[in-house]
Amino acid sequence: MELGLVFASSSNILFRARTVMNRLAEKTGETVKVGILSNDQVLIVAAVESAHQLHTRGDRGTRWPLHSSSLGKSILSALPPEEIAEIIGNKRLQRFTKNTLTTLHDLERELKRIRTRG
Repeated sequence: MELGLVFASSSNILFRARTVMNRLAEKTGETVKVGILSNDQVLIVAAVESAHQLHTRGDRGTRWPLHSSSLGKSILSALPPEEIAEIIGNKRLQRFTKNTLTTLHDLERELKRIRTRG
């Protein structure tokens, strides 16, 4: 916990991101999260929650499989194919919802669409 607090207080990344996150949350009305690649998962390091009664939680400090969230897929889409293969490898892609991608083929196709959309 102490290490995390030291990182959060000394990291310029989170300070700079907070301004952008607040603007984006205000403009969209949605929850905005910042995550980093950590141990083959996305670690949520900052969040601004939506003011709407029905919204996704910020989940700061939680980890999620990369294949099962938009933030995780965004991170994967920025990586070279070799690194994606190394991270995903022969792992079982667990289903969390009816829309969760559970095959490497489907995930690669989705990452291509994400790259195309920018």
